[in-house]
Amino acid sequence: MVIVIVIVIVIVIVIVIVIVIVIVIVIVIVIVIVIVIVIVIVIGIVIVIVIGIVIVIIIIFSCTEMSTNLPTTHEPGWTPPSTTPTTTTTEKVPGGSSTMCKTKGDGFYPRADDCSRFYRCISKRTYHFICPNDLIYDPSQRACEYPANVAQKYIKACKLLVETTTAGTTTTTTTAPAGGGGSGTTSPPGGTDTRCVGKVDGFYATKGDCTKFHRCISEVTYRYNCPASLLFDPAQGACNYEDNIAAKHLAYCRS
Repeated sequence: MVIVIVIVIVIVIVIVIVIVIVIVIVIVIVIVIVIVIVIVIVIGIVIVIVIGIVIVIIIIFSCTEMSTNLPTTHEPGWTPPSTTPTTTTTEKVPGGSSTMCKTKGDGFYPRADDCSRFYRCISKRTYHFICPNDLIYDPSQRACEYPANVAQKYIKACKLLVETTTAGTTTTTTTAPAGGGGSGTTSPPGGTDTRCVGKVDGFYATKGDCTKFHRCISEVTYRYNCPASLLFDPAQGACNYEDNIAAKHLAYCRS
């Protein structure tokens, strides 16, 4: 009888031990699962944060690139101005000022003293630009253009043409070349120079003198003189060295 009781007690003890071991194993498994879930959640949060930061950086970079692009509206064959400012707010530019943008909003502005120059204001800082070759700045396009394609109101505003009135007759003195590379005077509407009557707008050689040329705008004649040592080249619409001008053009202006 005593043996039976001992066996029963041993069996009960073994069963209790097995149950305790199973409970411990289950608890350990649950703890491991919880730890894995926490790790997965943390990794997910980190990934979301990293993706968000990358998206914000891409958006900021894209906006910066868009804001620094110069306008691309222009005529075929147009040569774009340099995207690198020729001067900054720390440099002095003839006729310019490092404080030109002090009271202006961000944007492009023409220079009042030179049609071939313009400047850009960014956060009150001034960046100066120069149009290439014989181009001048066109505020309506916010780009460099050929003078013939720029509205006269803009040309006059930048002092390319300085109007004076004497004895009721208006004349115009050109202080900067309008694509021809020289300087000259204008025959007003109703004047004696009728060479442009019936002609399309453009530059024309002056017969009898290769150093002179004229421009027709709305049948008004604008007379020009080439700088010293240069002759007018109709092929280029500008003053050029004699060696670079075709013989047929020289023959015409010398006839």
